[in-house]
Amino acid sequence: MKHLKFVFIVMLLMSVNTFSQKNETANKWLVSGTKLTYHIVNITNEYDFLISNLLIDKDVSFKWMMSDPINYSGEIKMTRDALDTASTIVNYFADKSVQHFTDKSSGWLSKKLYRSLKNNTGAKIIIDKKPETITFKQNEKYTVIVDGVDVLLDVMYAETASGFKFWILDDAKNPLIVKMQLAFTLELKKIDTK
Repeated sequence: MKHLKFVFIVMLLMSVNTFSQKNETANKWLVSGTKLTYHIVNITNEYDFLISNLLIDKDVSFKWMMSDPINYSGEIKMTRDALDTASTIVNYFADKSVQHFTDKSSGWLSKKLYRSLKNNTGAKIIIDKKPETITFKQNEKYTVIVDGVDVLLDVMYAETASGFKFWILDDAKNPLIVKMQLAFTLELKKIDTK
């Protein structure tokens, strides 16, 4: 009986250690070259939104593509100023568009908005040309597949006064939007670093 208790305790400690390691290294995947696969559901369609050629430096840039039935593609670049202070989020793009944002963001929350949420103060935000106030609600865990393995991400859940919902990676350097519910729902499903 003592042997069984010892084996159980060792296995429990090993699983806790593995769990904490996955959480500690969860954001190391957000580097240049990473591919992100989001899934989008709107009123009439369901499709994937793929981010590739991700370059994270002072600026952030990437290529994007929407799968069937939309089949749009384009490029986005956000400058350091946009990533630091933008209060406008853009979610709609024309096919083959090349966007260069200096005062707007897409896919990322600005560091300014992130700090407001961390400090639990409401922040003014413009979402697809509509002014809103976004407020922090709670910290949560978000499961995503990283290189074939389920990983728990630390996220902040926030809402706007009109009911828009955001799950934002709790990372001061890269407050990536991992999920949002607007007139459509976008969810990060898969991350490939290889």
